[in-house]
Amino acid sequence: MARVVAEGARGSVEPAPTGALSAAELTPEERQERALALWRDDPGLTQAEVASRFGVSRQTIGKDWRVLAEAGRVRRNGHGVEVLESAR
Repeated sequence: MARVVAEGARGSVEPAPTGALSAAELTPEERQERALALWRDDPGLTQAEVASRFGVSRQTIGKDWRVLAEAGRVRRNGHGVEVLESAR
């Protein structure tokens, strides 16, 4: 069954990726590490876009973001997300 995610900041509606991991299959720490990898590859991804990749709410990714930011692993810049060197 195809699932369609809400329209993102980039103006496109796309199906959820095949094989996307559900929140039940990842610990918060695993999800945060994978989110870091996504932002490292594409700093312009929004929290909503990352949430859709994992099948969780934007609020869940917002909480993950706060954990990562408080740990000094990410910060926002004028172009999106900057993954800090200490996060590698």
